[in-house]
Amino acid sequence: MSDATAFVKSTFTHGGNTVLFNAGTAVDDAYWSIADYINVFENTEVAYDTADIGALDGEGTHYSQSTLILYNYTDGSELERDVDTILSRQRDTMAGLYITDSDVYSAFGSNWDAFVAQVATVVLTNMAS
Repeated sequence: MSDATAFVKSTFTHGGNTVLFNAGTAVDDAYWSIADYINVFENTEVAYDTADIGALDGEGTHYSQSTLILYNYTDGSELERDVDTILSRQRDTMAGLYITDSDVYSAFGSNWDAFVAQVATVVLTNMAS
């Protein structure tokens, strides 16, 4: 992975040559020094509700490099809480998040506008703190 990351960073110069690993689960500590970001969770809302998210980002050690993807998200009334919980600086925040009520990635989910609005709210709050 070190060689692949070095290749990407030296070859792909547009977009800040950021490297994101999509492990979808906890990774060995060695990977955190290689990637810019690691997606530590990619699963359904149901799996998220029972997952130990803190264990996936090294109990907060790697929060600034961690991202999370939730799909098949059905609990629209909890969207505000979940976005705030995952991205707020007052908690063990993550660097990135994508939530969709869809089960495919070919289109944005019907909750896209609400998701973007809530992310904007949390970002403004984070900037103020």
